[in-house]
Amino acid sequence: MEPETVSFSRDIQPIFDLHCIRCHVTGGFANNSGIPVRLIEGVSYGSLVNQSSVQDSSWTLVEPNQPDLSLLYLKISRESPPVGRQMPWDMGTVVTLEEMELVRTWITEGAHNN
Repeated sequence: MEPETVSFSRDIQPIFDLHCIRCHVTGGFANNSGIPVRLIEGVSYGSLVNQSSVQDSSWTLVEPNQPDLSLLYLKISRESPPVGRQMPWDMGTVVTLEEMELVRTWITEGAHNN
């Protein structure tokens, strides 16, 4: 039996729901600051995968199979990401190491919308 892959809807979206949607919604702080990334269910996948960063278009938010080239992963896992600041910036909640690893694995597995 093959190991279960990381599911976007089951494993990744709940991370966004917990840590990100305070700012990454229409009218949220990120939106009002010129960052159009929406991380709500039904919209988040299309806002991330193969999308360039508005902060630095040389970076892709999620580059399938390439977590170390995916700005989303770098922004949640590094204190000093290559663009902007570590997320979530308000530190109301902290992305756990387990959640970071789920995001990394999801991207490594191809960042599928499943």
